[in-house]
Amino acid sequence: MLRYLKLILVSFGLVIVLLFPGAGQAAVISSESGSSEVSANQTVDDDLYISGEQVVIDGTVNGDIYAAGSSISI
Repeated sequence: MLRYLKLILVSFGLVIVLLFPGAGQAAVISSESGSSEVSANQTVDDDLYISGEQVVIDGTVNGDIYAAGSSISI
């Protein structure tokens, strides 16, 4: 009986670890109106989620860029 309980607990722990991995990191820049930008002297060492009417990325992004806007300049 104790053996089955151990097996169930280990299985449950494994399922939890697989379903809920550690939180990812990302930089988020958002503006509902106006512009959002990464300036030339700025470095982002993560994935970048950026949105705004006008999006300008002049700096360095060490990761993926996900951008949404009317005008996007990289």
